[in-house]
Amino acid sequence: MLIGLLLAGFIARAQTPSAHFQDIKNYMIFYGQGQLDQLVKYDLVIIQPDSLSQPELHRLKAEGTLIVAYLSLGEVEPQRPWYGDGRFNSAWSLGRNPLWGSYWVDASQVGWQELMLSLASEYIAMGFDGLFLDTIDTVNIFPQTKAGMIHLIERLDAHYPNSLLIQNRGLALLDDVLPYIDALMVESLSSTYDFVQKDYVYVDNAGLALELSQFSKKTGLPVLSLDYANSALMAESSRQLALSYGFLPAVSEIWLDSIPNFGLE
Repeated sequence: MLIGLLLAGFIARAQTPSAHFQDIKNYMIFYGQGQLDQLVKYDLVIIQPDSLSQPELHRLKAEGTLIVAYLSLGEVEPQRPWYGDGRFNSAWSLGRNPLWGSYWVDASQVGWQELMLSLASEYIAMGFDGLFLDTIDTVNIFPQTKAGMIHLIERLDAHYPNSLLIQNRGLALLDDVLPYIDALMVESLSSTYDFVQKDYVYVDNAGLALELSQFSKKTGLPVLSLDYANSALMAESSRQLALSYGFLPAVSEIWLDSIPNFGLE
């Protein structure tokens, strides 16, 4: 399997994972508004940058919370403020993602890379501690964009070496970007939302979890899990499974616009 191949061919990283992760005991990903009283309870939060005001950001930082800005490298959402203001060129699009209504983007396009670097610069200047790199798996649908995606992540690391870079999935290029990222997130490790059934369901990714656990121990790369649930029982089951593999767990609802009270410690 993929991670097994990576383990076999792994060459030691030129850098060590960020020391920040040694002190992170919990985290949450939240794309809604407000909820500051809940967010301050977490060591690390991942946020949509345009949903957080400067006073809110300053309060979180004052409480010692690390704040990471969402950045989609492989898709563009029409509701993003920069989508219709002339900064996005529709020629970069590779088609529409029917599940989310977003558009896949060719990460090898120089203009797209410059836009991503520009947005990253804005977020870091605002006070964010790092970037959450999402939609990397676009390279699975459009393999011709893989080299461009790797180069984009390399450029982000070169421009912001002191900022946290957390990659969401993108296992197909993990070996290539390992020197540039500080942590890996894996969604839907043991529970997720089934859009066909319109319900939350358990999933079996035990093989992947074991390989990622071994990979993390060998390389020192922290792994974060993000599961989706609608009950305390499902949430606690997912959390405990992630902990058993040595991952830092979070459990939320599919739209990530609330912080559900599952009663988890």
